[in-house]
Amino acid sequence: MSPEHCYIHFTGGEPLLRYNEMMKLVEEFQDIAQSKGSSLSFSLQTNGFLLDECKLDAIRAHDIALGLSIDGSPEIHDRERKSEFRTGTFTALPLKHLSKEDRSKMPITLVVTPRNVSHLVGSIQFLWDRGFRLIVFKINLIHNWREKERNIAEGAFEELASWYRYALHRSDAPVLRPLVARMAAIYHHWPWQACGAGEDMWALAPDGVAHPCSLHWALNINPDGRNQTKRAEMCIKSECIVTICGINCLAFAEGKQDKRSLICWHERLLYRISRSLLEEAMKVPSGPIVTALQNASRDSLHCYWV
Repeated sequence: MSPEHCYIHFTGGEPLLRYNEMMKLVEEFQDIAQSKGSSLSFSLQTNGFLLDECKLDAIRAHDIALGLSIDGSPEIHDRERKSEFRTGTFTALPLKHLSKEDRSKMPITLVVTPRNVSHLVGSIQFLWDRGFRLIVFKINLIHNWREKERNIAEGAFEELASWYRYALHRSDAPVLRPLVARMAAIYHHWPWQACGAGEDMWALAPDGVAHPCSLHWALNINPDGRNQTKRAEMCIKSECIVTICGINCLAFAEGKQDKRSLICWHERLLYRISRSLLEEAMKVPSGPIVTALQNASRDSLHCYWV
């Protein structure tokens, strides 16, 4: 963020539960930015359950970049994401309202849990087959990843690496952001950086408390998404430095499992796979992945959570 430009991201919980308030804020922020001669951009991450055609049109009209959470096929998605009536939510996704261009530009977030990690390749293939080209998969840190689940996950990620080696040679290869971001760091010889939390990046929780990183409070929300925070320890910037080996951040010390250890394991796994994939990607110099690597900026590497 700079005086010339500000980027605001709406997430949750589910931000569309407060859709009217969100759109009012967008208009107010746009007026403020215009009065100060600054530029402003917005993005929104939603599970899509409340996203109808009317809201979609308004989001487009205000030039809000939209990200959708889809965990794979209807069977896999509905296993993880249920309505208040405990029924699946896949049929409620606004897929029929998304054009081919929408799908090619829209980031899809796929949350990986111990229950669905063995289906990771199938889930990404499902999204690719339906025209989505920017896929962000990330492990759910709230779950307790025991040694058995980690072993299954390592096998699934190695399977994904094999699948991606094939996909990299396609002109419509998807950008798997967690891998491509790390490939970009290796390609450009960028060291992992201090995350900038509290300096040029802040998260405003629904209770009005500002946190230096969204995950500091997101890990502590209640399942109903209403009582949002329980005051996780604030991350000390000097101790929120990502290295090739892992992360040391006080905010993850709570819970059944030391989240720092989990993040470290996850980071090592992704980095190893990304290094092996970079050489394959460079065999297709005109492909979309090499283009993404060349156009990448260090800003995309804020924290480890990309």
